[in-house]
Amino acid sequence: MMVNHPHEVLDKEMQQTPKVIAELRDQIATRSFPDAYFDHPVVKQYEAEPMRPVMPCALFLDGVPFTKRDGLLGIVVYSLISFKRHLLAVFRKSNMCKCGCRGWCSLWPVFDLIRWSFAQLARGS
Repeated sequence: MMVNHPHEVLDKEMQQTPKVIAELRDQIATRSFPDAYFDHPVVKQYEAEPMRPVMPCALFLDGVPFTKRDGLLGIVVYSLISFKRHLLAVFRKSNMCKCGCRGWCSLWPVFDLIRWSFAQLARGS
């Protein structure tokens, strides 16, 4: 299965559009984000390093029917500054595990990879 890593696609976006970093710094300075952003452990870890602001991002999953009997599950990450969406993975529902786990056996490896990738983002690598 082809999967994009969140830490790679978000890093690429920030490198290709440097104005995103300036916008992020402006929003942090004006405290435009909710308190949940400023209270997050990763943000607290890096608040003493203004040159390394923490990019707020969101993970989104949605189903898309494409025939009467089948559909897709798409997993997307996006920056809450630029609102640019990056497709991470797509599952065809008919190809998901049918052992009684309701697809968990198929989803778990991708969710674990995404967890690892977000941990790399939190480490700044």
